[in-house]
Amino acid sequence: MQNKKLSIILTKMLEIYVRWVVETKNLKKIHRYSLGIKVEKIFDDIIELISEAQFAENERQFILINQSSTKIDVLKFMFYVLLELKEIDYKKCEDFTLQLEEIGRMLYGWKNRIISKMKDKN
Repeated sequence: MQNKKLSIILTKMLEIYVRWVVETKNLKKIHRYSLGIKVEKIFDDIIELISEAQFAENERQFILINQSSTKIDVLKFMFYVLLELKEIDYKKCEDFTLQLEEIGRMLYGWKNRIISKMKDKN
């Protein structure tokens, strides 16, 4: 599903988020309302940061992208926690983390383009 109004990064985040929402139904109640909510909050934070970065100036974009990257690392860790708790299987954990790593690489590329723009300005 490609929404023309969303950036590629946000479209990919939306795809992963939708998969996560479906997956939360399989979590034990105790983890669904603790870790599940924590993971959902991190997804919300990342989506908000990337959305804001799309319309920010270069310096602000750089900060927002760095924050998004950090949140993605935290989110990957949370999936490993869920794996250790046997709430998700290895394959699902791997799928989620690989998709998040792809988004991380896209953010890294975006950050490098900003650095190039800022160097060209000076």
